[in-house]
Amino acid sequence: MPKVTGGWTNTFSYKGISLSVFVNYSFGNYLINGTMSDALNGTKDPSSWGSLAGPGGVYSSVLDQFWAQSGDQTRYPRMVYGTGVAVPDPWNVARDYFLSNGGYVKIQQITLGYMLPGKWVNGLHVRGIRVYGSMNNVHTFKKSRNLVDPTVYDYTTGSNNTTYPTGVKLIGGLSVDL
Repeated sequence: MPKVTGGWTNTFSYKGISLSVFVNYSFGNYLINGTMSDALNGTKDPSSWGSLAGPGGVYSSVLDQFWAQSGDQTRYPRMVYGTGVAVPDPWNVARDYFLSNGGYVKIQQITLGYMLPGKWVNGLHVRGIRVYGSMNNVHTFKKSRNLVDPTVYDYTTGSNNTTYPTGVKLIGGLSVDL
C-alpha cells in the first residue's frame, strides 16, 4: 500500500477560454513486476522466447543488468541457464528482485474549452454553448523504468502485470446550457 496518494486539479480561465489540469500521484510503495517475471520465465533455452516472452521482447532496457562473467556485480543472476540442466526457476515472481518502486506522478487529464460569446448563441434560445477537447492519460512520470505502467496494478496482491501502458484518450465535445 502506498504511504502517500493524492491528486490536484487546477482550472485557469480567461475571456471564455478555460484550461483544466488534473494530476494524481502515489509514493512509498513497491509493486511486484509480474510482467517482467513472465517475460524472463523460460530463459533456459533462448529459442523458447516468444515475441513477448524473454528479455529480448519487452525488457531490452535491462539486458545490461544480468550477470555475464565471474566477478560481475549485477541486479539479476545469469540470464540463460545451460540447456538440459534442471535448475529451479530463477524468474519466479516471488523473488524480491521483481519488486519495483511504484511511485509516480501522472498527468491524468487536460481539458481545454471555449465558451461561445452570448451574441453568437442568443438567437439559438440557449443560455450558453461550450466547445471543449480533453486528453486523458497524458503522461506518467515514474520512479521505476522496469514498470510499464505503475498506475495499473492489483490492489489485493500488489502485482503489476501490464505489458502496455494505459492508452491516451482524446475526447471532443459540445456542452449546451438550456
